[in-house]
Amino acid sequence: MGTRRLTNYEPMWQDDFMSWRTWLAYVLYKPVSSSSSQVFDQVYILTLGGPGVDTTTLVFYTYQNGFTYFHMGYAATISTVLFLLIMVVTLAQFVLQKRWVHYEV
Repeated sequence: MGTRRLTNYEPMWQDDFMSWRTWLAYVLYKPVSSSSSQVFDQVYILTLGGPGVDTTTLVFYTYQNGFTYFHMGYAATISTVLFLLIMVVTLAQFVLQKRWVHYEV
């Protein structure tokens, strides 16, 4: 089947272009940059990482270790690993962006 440019979702349904599961995969797997691992201020203001550690993100965990528990070396290591992880994901997106499906508006 090859790659096609999709301009609107309605013609796909009318022409039976694909099943609803394939359509859902197109919608869910399209390129989306997620910054949920970088959320800090919402967690700090609303919950302080609680109840327990349910809303603790990696950035908030780094903050806690560095400035609450004064484990500066551990916090520096976590932030370096987070930086490398974000760099790898960004490079992968940059390399693979030619395969993405782009919708015309």
